[in-house]
Amino acid sequence: MRNFNINDFGLLPIKAATWGPFVLLNLEKENVSQKKVDSHNVSKEWQDSCSEVLSSSGIDSSLSYVCRREYTIECNWKMFEKVSIQSCEGSSEKSKENYDRLGRKAIYAFIYPNFMINRYGPWMDTNLVVPQGPNKCQVIFDYYLERSLKLSGSN
Repeated sequence: MRNFNINDFGLLPIKAATWGPFVLLNLEKENVSQKKVDSHNVSKEWQDSCSEVLSSSGIDSSLSYVCRREYTIECNWKMFEKVSIQSCEGSSEKSKENYDRLGRKAIYAFIYPNFMINRYGPWMDTNLVVPQGPNKCQVIFDYYLERSLKLSGSN
């Protein structure tokens, strides 16, 4: 196209990186084209000190997407800390049939301001809290399952 200048149409580059099944975006206004984006540094910046804990707990790209559920709830959506991690372990009894929803071990990460990652047994879910007012929010749950356990032919 003659006299077309891409800079006149607001197409601005942004920093993007992947971590496990997630795509992380940094929308800060800075000159992105001259900087190489390092996924490790972006995930460390986003997750702070919980990055290694989450990676070692099986939050990675080996999971297969299962489904989404959305709920609107009456509550204040704000979280005050940058990152909070809770974990628990079940019975010390070992079993090859630990494929229920919870399994023996669970980890719950709350990442400021509105994102949660929950990993338990072969399952993982993410919760995105979308504010709809000072005392109302929508919570979007996305579910993932270890690929080896997902039924063939399902989404």
